[in-house]
Amino acid sequence: MGRGCSFLFSRSCSVASVYKGLSANGVFFRPYAGLRFPGTAKARLCRHSSPTLHLQCSTSVSYPERRESIACVPLSERAAEYRSSVKDLLKWREWAQGMAMSVGDKYLLADGGPNSNDLLRELEWMLEDAVSHILSLSMASSSEDYQKPPPKIFQERPCVPLRMQEETTPVLQYRDASEFVKTLKRRGIKGLDVSELQSVVYLRASLEELSNLWVERVHRRRPFQYIVSSAHWRDFVLFVKEGVLIPRPETEQMIDLAQEVINAHPVLSEGVWADLGTGSGALSIGIASILHPQGSVVAVDTSEEALFVASINIQKYGFQDKVKLRKGSWFSPLEDMKGKLAGILSNPPYIPSSHIPALQAEVALYEPRCALDGGEHGIDDLFVICKGATWALQSGGCIILETNGGDQAESVGCFLERMQSAPFCNVELIKDYAGVVRFVRACRK
Repeated sequence: MGRGCSFLFSRSCSVASVYKGLSANGVFFRPYAGLRFPGTAKARLCRHSSPTLHLQCSTSVSYPERRESIACVPLSERAAEYRSSVKDLLKWREWAQGMAMSVGDKYLLADGGPNSNDLLRELEWMLEDAVSHILSLSMASSSEDYQKPPPKIFQERPCVPLRMQEETTPVLQYRDASEFVKTLKRRGIKGLDVSELQSVVYLRASLEELSNLWVERVHRRRPFQYIVSSAHWRDFVLFVKEGVLIPRPETEQMIDLAQEVINAHPVLSEGVWADLGTGSGALSIGIASILHPQGSVVAVDTSEEALFVASINIQKYGFQDKVKLRKGSWFSPLEDMKGKLAGILSNPPYIPSSHIPALQAEVALYEPRCALDGGEHGIDDLFVICKGATWALQSGGCIILETNGGDQAESVGCFLERMQSAPFCNVELIKDYAGVVRFVRACRK
C-alpha cells in the first residue's frame, strides 16, 4: 500500500482499525496491496536538481477569504439545490452500477487499480455525499411540494456528512435512507406504488453532474477524492483538488508518533512544529489538534495551489490562529526559526523517478509528479530535510519522516546516525500498521 493508493480508504474507520481488522482480507486496500509507495499528505514541493537547503526566498502567506465557489466545497458539504424522484435515482444507480461492473478486473490486472467491487463501494460513498435527504410523499402534502425549496430546517442546517453529525440530527440522509432505497431496489420499480416512486430526493449535485463525474471516475480513472472534492483523514474531511496530492492513510500514523513524543516530553507541546510540504494541510491540522494551546505550527510549501487548499482546510477546523502558512522550499522560509523548532513532520516526495511511470493511472495521470518524485533513489528530499533539521530543531526537538519503507527507511536512519558531529539520538525505524518499516523518528541532542 502506499502512495499509489489513491482512492480506497475507509471513510468512517480509523486507519489503525482498518489495518488491524478489515485490511487483512483486502476489503479496503487490496487494489494497491502490491505497491510499496506509501501516501503523502502533500501536493507540493517539486524535486530540485541540487539538494541544497535554501533554494528560494521565503514568503509569509496570509489566509485568503474563503471562496464560495462550488469547486472549492466538498460534495458532502454543498447545499441540497437539486431534486430527483426515487425512481430516477434508482435508474441512475443501476446505470452507474452497470458501468462499474463492466470494468471487472481489467484495471487491477493492468496496474493494480480498482476492480468492480471497489468501484461499487465508491459509488455508495458518492451517493452518501450527494444525497442530502429523502422526503416521502407522506411528508409532502401535494405534488407542489416537489417544486418548493427544501424545508427551512435543511436550509439552515450546515451541509456536513452524516458521519460528522450527532445521531439526533432530524434529517434522513443517504446512509439511513439507503436501507429504504435497497428495499425499493429488491422489490423492483414495477413493484412500487406511486407515492414511493415519487418520493423526493434532495441532491447536492444534479444527476447529470453525477453522471459526468462517474464517467470520469470509471472510464478516465480520475481519483475518487478529486471526484467528490474531499479526502477522509483521521477525524477530518479535507478539501482536495487536482494539483494537491491526496492524503494517504499511512500518514495518519505520524500524528500518533508525535503524540508519543509529546507524552514523554510535554514541553514540546508548547513549542513550534513545522510541517514541511503541507499540501492539503493534513499534517498541520493533525498536529495542531494535539498541541498545547500555546503550541503552534508553521506549514511550508512551494505551491500556491497547495497553500490555498491548506488554508481552506485549516480555516475549516478553526486552526488559522495556530497554523501559519509560509511559501518556500523546505527550510528556506524558516531562517528565523534556527534552533527554535520543537518538532518537524514531513512526508516528502520519495518515489524513485524510474518507478513513477508504473504507478496506477489514478496517480500517474492526475496527481502532481513533483509531490511524488524523490529523485533517482527517492531520497533526495529526505536527506535535505535531515540536514536542515540539525540547525532548525531545538535541543530535545523531534523529527518524524515518512519514507518509501524498507531499505529507504534504513538509509535515512543510517544517514541521521552518521551525520557529522552526531547531532541526533534515539533514531528509530517504525513500522506502519501494515507491518512495513515506514517511518523514521529521531531527537536532536
